Amino acid sequence: QMLTRLYKILGEGLLDHADMLGAGRYEEHVEFIEEYFVGCEVQYGLQNPEVQAAAEQLAMTTNIFAIKLLLSGKYQVSLKLFKKAELLTDPHKYRYRRRGELRAWTFANISYYYYKRCKFSAALQYIQKAAKVHHATARLSSGSGAAEQRNYGVIMSHMATIYSKLGRHDYSIDYARRALELVAAASGKPEDDPAAAVRYHNIAVEHVYLFNYKDAVGVEVRAAKLAQSLDASHPWRQQMDTAKDVSHAL
Repeated sequence: QMLTRLYKILGEGLLDHADMLGAGRYEEHVEFIEEYFVGCEVQYGLQNPEVQAAAEQLAMTTNIFAIKLLLSGKYQVSLKLFKKAELLTDPHKYRYRRRGELRAWTFANISYYYYKRCKFSAALQYIQKAAKVHHATARLSSGSGAAEQRNYGVIMSHMATIYSKLGRHDYSIDYARRALELVAAASGKPEDDPAAAVRYHNIAVEHVYLFNYKDAVGVEVRAAKLAQSLDASHPWRQQMDTAKDVSHAL
């Protein structure tokens, strides 16, 4: 049975291809899985629940491998895999439960790819797509839980970073504030959440770009205070302590 074989490849059968994965041959591994998946689509039909579930798993696996390739500097191959994941989350073909969530994640990952390549306009287009899909998915779901708020906060934070790179610091600070609101709402106790410290730091940076030095000092002091929950050697804490000293100097 092709579906049985496909699940074996996607699940415990990954161990059978440890040589591919160990050597970082992620594209080859995805193509091997994809061959079986296409065969299952043809034989059992796209609406088969198991085929839909396999598409979900393949979209997730492809994203993970693409991120690994991106972080190792293999840009062309990583983009190719991200595009495969985009096809596997197509709303016109797939209806599995987490399709919208995975599509938003895929768009956010493609945005990060373009960010890494310093193509900030393209990065902005994809993070806007991620925000649109996430918003639509959350609206259709039964409720907006803490995880959804945190995920949307990450998208807003990425949006702020990209606008900053494009020199639109007025837009950037607005999205940074929105990201902070979402993180705070998701955690329930932002005073104990290091992620909130990062958002405060990002807001402080934008205040500096906008020459609002007094506001930058106040926000950066708050960021440094929240970061105290981190180990003294943690890079976030060190960065925020340094930024606080710099903002005071300004």
